Amino acid sequence: MANVIRITPVEVRNSARRIKDKSTEARIFLDTVQKEIDSLKSIWEGKAAQAYVDQFIALRKELEGKLNKCLEDLQLSLNSVADALEQADQEIANKLRK
Repeated sequence: MANVIRITPVEVRNSARRIKDKSTEARIFLDTVQKEIDSLKSIWEGKAAQAYVDQFIALRKELEGKLNKCLEDLQLSLNSVADALEQADQEIANKLRK
């Protein structure tokens, strides 16, 4: 039995949009972690505390950058798939009209 494509370009684009939305969710999550770390400042002072905060800030920047790039790449790939599906459908329709 041949493979059957059961997805529409609209569904693919909707998935791409949901993936893009995950970057916002990730930022909100990291903001929550940041608040938790900031709350430690009232009970933890000194060089070790500052080193910990600095480490988190550096890791957060790296994580956000990589995660946003990955999610953007996934979104772009899905949008390309949707474009290809639309183009293939149009090409088939054009051939059938001849």
